[in-house]
Amino acid sequence: MNFLPKPVGLLLISLFPFGLLRPAGAQTRAKPGTEEDPRAAIEGYFAAHALGNGEFITQTFTLDAKIQFVEGGESKVWTRDEFAKRFLQPATDEYRRVRRVERLDVSGTAASAVVTLDYPQVLFTDHMSLLKIGGRGRL
Repeated sequence: MNFLPKPVGLLLISLFPFGLLRPAGAQTRAKPGTEEDPRAAIEGYFAAHALGNGEFITQTFTLDAKIQFVEGGESKVWTRDEFAKRFLQPATDEYRRVRRVERLDVSGTAASAVVTLDYPQVLFTDHMSLLKIGGRGRL
């Protein structure tokens, strides 16, 4: 039984083969010094959330990092260590949580990223500044 109208089904089928074709560059890993460095830092941030492990925060954020946010209409700031202490265990609904890099701009040793944390009860949008320090990307 076909649930799609025939024109739509044909369109999906006819476009499918093009999804299999990619430029060769899209299949290769990023070169060192490009977006791979800041992306690794962002993945560490995501791992802290997914695994409930603050050690990823202390490894990924610089010692003097500040986490700034608005809560109840007021500006708040946490240190890296205050933030890391919030990660005690994975969330019970972890399987329903989605984290995405929406935008990543890299310029030399600096980068900025916009990431979303899409959770069942809330959608967070984080704006991050990253630097390449000691050969690796740090938040």
